[in-house]
Amino acid sequence: MTDKGIGSAVGPGDGRIATADQLMAALWVVMAPGYAALERVAERTAVLIAEAGGEASEASLASLESLLAQELPQARIACGMGFVAAPGVVEGHERYLLWLQQRAHGPMRLRLNFDPEDPDVYDYLDMGWFTQAEEGRPRVVFGPYVDYLGSDQYVFTLTVPVMVAGRFCGVVGYDVPADSQEEVLVEVMTRCPVDAVVVSPERRVLAANTGRWVVGSRLNSMPEADGTFVDVAVDPHGTGVHGALARPEADAPA
Repeated sequence: MTDKGIGSAVGPGDGRIATADQLMAALWVVMAPGYAALERVAERTAVLIAEAGGEASEASLASLESLLAQELPQARIACGMGFVAAPGVVEGHERYLLWLQQRAHGPMRLRLNFDPEDPDVYDYLDMGWFTQAEEGRPRVVFGPYVDYLGSDQYVFTLTVPVMVAGRFCGVVGYDVPADSQEEVLVEVMTRCPVDAVVVSPERRVLAANTGRWVVGSRLNSMPEADGTFVDVAVDPHGTGVHGALARPEADAPA
């Protein structure tokens, strides 16, 4: 399978996935290249902020736009990528977003309304893909959700924090259309001989190889090895994603 950026590669080999740990390992192969790209951009962003003394100007971040324009086309299923600043990080801006959206003619800068008095304000400070990184999660996968006022698509957002001398300065992230990301994840999950589901830290279904679970729906609780699930594992790379293998639906408790 060719590189697809955020969902860039299938798991190693053609072997069956027999355990939840194997499922999470195979899915990490899929997701790792995207997070690596985010971390490259986050590292460069942190350098620019540090060089500016901790409060960057728009001019000092100009080279970041070029880097984003180089990275975004490599993520073939991503519809957007950028840096979203914490308050006080960019001079003269309580809110600041440098985000490129993928268009047919190439990347284009997204402009959003940050006026707190406007009912259509885009206030990202309370959005899960931002707050989870701020709270210390090293890699975030959030969604799927409808990104009103942003991409206006049904997306997953993947982010990593930008840290400067221990200070949270914002996030670097990708938007990925939910159907594209699901397709890539399910391609890996077809190697499971039993029903399997992948769940976000918010208990939302990210993907499943069966119609028992609908992408985007929220489970009543996180999967546990109980009557429904026979094996559960948590991604060891900091996303908080759970992978679970289930017993046949006919054998599961009502």
